[in-house]
Amino acid sequence: MTKAQLIRHVMAETGLTESEARQTLDLVLLSVMGALLKDERVSLENLGTLSTRPRRKGMARNIRTGEAVPIPPGRAVRFTPDENLLRALNETDE
Repeated sequence: MTKAQLIRHVMAETGLTESEARQTLDLVLLSVMGALLKDERVSLENLGTLSTRPRRKGMARNIRTGEAVPIPPGRAVRFTPDENLLRALNETDE
C-alpha cells in the first residue's frame, strides 16, 4: 500500500477531504519519526512496535564486484510485530 492509497482509504473511511487526510497522515508519520529520532519506542496496537537499536560497524561485500565495503556504525529501526498481527497472518482457511 502506498501513501496515496492510505490517503484515499482515510478519505473513504472518515469523509475528510484529500488535503485534510494528507495533513493527518503526514502528522502521524512525522510524530512517529520524531519519536524514533529521540530513541523512543512507538507502539501501535494490533500492528507492532517500532524502536531503534545501535548498528555496529562492519564490512560488507559488493555483490557485483566482490569488493569489500566498510559499513559505518549507526542506528537502525526495528519492527516487532504484535501477536494479534502474527496470529491474523498465520490463520489458515481450513
